[in-house]
Amino acid sequence: MNRVIAIMNRALGRMNQAIRIMNRAIGSMERGIGIMSRAIGILKRVVEQMERAIGLMNRVIGCSNRAGTFLKGAKKNQDF
Repeated sequence: MNRVIAIMNRALGRMNQAIRIMNRAIGSMERGIGIMSRAIGILKRVVEQMERAIGLMNRVIGCSNRAGTFLKGAKKNQDF
């Protein structure tokens, strides 16, 4: 009987150790997920800023195109 109890005790000790290791791994994973979500938030902001910059560039290109067509028309008509 004592032998069985000793074997069970050892098995429970090993299970406890395994549970501790798993808990540590889960904690590391949670920290990793937190860091990843922060990185994703930063990337979202970067993408938004890039979209804004592209919009401004499109506006600049549109203005320069309009100015170019205006100058072409002015040259043809000799307005100035």
